[in-house]
Amino acid sequence: MSIVVKHKGKDLMFTKGAAEQVLKLCSNWMNGDSVVAPLDDTTRQEILTYLSSKTKQGFRLLLMAYKEMPQDMEYTTETPDEDLTLLGVTAILDPLREEVPDSVESCRKAGIKVIMVTGDHKDTAQHIAGKCGIYHADQDGVVMEASEFRKLYDEAFLAQHGTRLQRYVKREEQQVGDEMESTLSPYLSEGQPLHWKEAIGPCCQKEPRHVLYGQKEKATNYQGFASGLVRGKPPQLDMWAYGVSNKYDPAKWDKETQDTVEEVRLMAMKAYLTEAFEEASKLDEELKAKAAAVSPQLSGTPDAAEAVEKLGLMIMPPADFRNDKVMAMSAKAKEAIDGGPEAAKLWRKVDEVLYKYENNERVRHGGLQVLARSLPDDKLKLVRRYMRNDEIVGVTGDGTNDAPALRNANVGLAMGSGTQVARDAAHITILDDNFASIVNAVKWGRNVFDNIRKFLQFQLTVNIVALTLTFVMACIVDGDVTKELPLNAVMLLWVNLIMDSMGALALATEKPTDALLDRPPHGKERLLSVSMMNMNLCQGAFQLVVLFILSSDAQFIKDLCGMDDGCNMFGNECCKPDVNWKSDECLIRQNTIVFNAFVFCQFWNEINCRKLKEFNVIERFFDSYMFTAVLIFTFILQFLMVEAFSLLVGTNGLNIVQWLMCVAIGFISLPVGFLARLVPIKGLEDRFGSGKDIGDDDGGDEDEEEAVVDDVDSVGVALQPSAATSP
Repeated sequence: MSIVVKHKGKDLMFTKGAAEQVLKLCSNWMNGDSVVAPLDDTTRQEILTYLSSKTKQGFRLLLMAYKEMPQDMEYTTETPDEDLTLLGVTAILDPLREEVPDSVESCRKAGIKVIMVTGDHKDTAQHIAGKCGIYHADQDGVVMEASEFRKLYDEAFLAQHGTRLQRYVKREEQQVGDEMESTLSPYLSEGQPLHWKEAIGPCCQKEPRHVLYGQKEKATNYQGFASGLVRGKPPQLDMWAYGVSNKYDPAKWDKETQDTVEEVRLMAMKAYLTEAFEEASKLDEELKAKAAAVSPQLSGTPDAAEAVEKLGLMIMPPADFRNDKVMAMSAKAKEAIDGGPEAAKLWRKVDEVLYKYENNERVRHGGLQVLARSLPDDKLKLVRRYMRNDEIVGVTGDGTNDAPALRNANVGLAMGSGTQVARDAAHITILDDNFASIVNAVKWGRNVFDNIRKFLQFQLTVNIVALTLTFVMACIVDGDVTKELPLNAVMLLWVNLIMDSMGALALATEKPTDALLDRPPHGKERLLSVSMMNMNLCQGAFQLVVLFILSSDAQFIKDLCGMDDGCNMFGNECCKPDVNWKSDECLIRQNTIVFNAFVFCQFWNEINCRKLKEFNVIERFFDSYMFTAVLIFTFILQFLMVEAFSLLVGTNGLNIVQWLMCVAIGFISLPVGFLARLVPIKGLEDRFGSGKDIGDDDGGDEDEEEAVVDDVDSVGVALQPSAATSP
């Protein structure tokens, strides 16, 4: 960063910035006696050695320099800042927060790989990352400057997608009522779309520029665009599909023509991938000169001449453009194979930086751990590649430039002290700017996910059993269904109260524990997992067998209903099965036993659902006061339902032995849950355990449309004006 100030009649430009970058611009230095002297190689090397020693100690370095400028000069961003005089260096040391190393270790135990992406010097970043516990040399951790990563990524991305120039569109705004509506349409000449040479810039006094892959334009109405260019919800114009591409088939050309075009293509790739401004400008000029010289020589092969002309503007095809099979694939199919064999080789080089490979398999430790001297786009590139490799990615950031990465990551975490743009783009805002809070958020996130699963597992068991029992008994009983069904309407309402309200209070209020961080991430597992379905089926089968038996006319069921003179604990509502088994007293007594046994099956299964896969379901049982209170409340209210509210519910009470039998039957749910966890389901989990993210199914139609657009555009009629479309 530079600033010009007037001092004693002189214009002085002061510059500060990254030490190694500013030092390159200096040709003089001010020594300890305030004397300006030439910066010779020996002194420069001594300064570099000093700077290196400080960066390895974790200091952030800012070099300061100045230069006397001509007076009354107009200054712009292009003003040269060279031949500076070195003034000095500032070393800044940010002490680590005490909790950071422990938080990073907690992430490691939780299966979360932490990567430092920073603008600091490589040595500074490595030192700080080592103190944090992010960088581990013994794990073959990689510390890399972002420029190296960028080169690998951009080369692979270019090989997969190629480049396109943007076709400019006309945007018209008009007031409609209280709202402003916009309309997008192509630039036309005599009612026809412009030739690509005009559409890329001269049409609208703009310079040609490359369109970004995935770039879209949003408007209220779209007019004159080919079918498939406007799609999505809400509809948007796909600027990439609309852009000027370079598609050619060299197989039909002679060898000399093929070699000539390939030479220009390689020049275009080199110019496009070069970062250094001066070198890139030189290569760009050489490319344009080469294309201008070659294009007329290929006039006998029009498609080759056009290909060269486009290559001169750095409009390049993907690396696998000669592979007809790959080029015929849809965008989604090509994405699945990283663009084709040639592009996949380059992406593998990127992945070998991101991951450590053992026996050709990725492992979670090792690989990229520190990315130094990074630009804002580097963070976004990391996010996209990790997500392409099916990783769940969280990103932290506080600046406006971090917004794209925060928005595109699975979880964007903005700092509370960051810009409003960053906070708006993120999913979560960390108010105290503390890394430990991120670990706490992970713990709570896993806890909420588990609690939803616990409740869902409990709820599905209740539903399966209640619906199956009611439906089957309604089909097989003969007589008055309203009397003979084991569960009447009021009983089902009470069961629903247990299942929904109190079940949610009990299971969804479990507090997080540190043990949640001792397991790997669940990744893209389905919400209803294989282990949950296994538990539902085992519990449902057990409960249905028991309840169907209790609903039968077996002799031991009659004996159970007629136990202790067949009366309830208050000596009333006596059932005499030997006298009249079909009496109302015996029918209601049997239904009361079925109802009570069913509720206590859910009572004990609620305890069983406290854990999803763990065997010890009573661990930390009393930590959740809400869970304990709900169980006590359920037991008391169930007792009142059976004994006190008999007329309302349709029960006639039970004696002590019958109560104990119902409680004991329900208790069997615990050993059934233990046995269900022993069922070998690993193979089923590997095959069916993972599902798609929300929105993954929405891309199919767009891929088909894009394939149609690409095919139509290749024969030059994709841009014919069509009927007006509006969302």
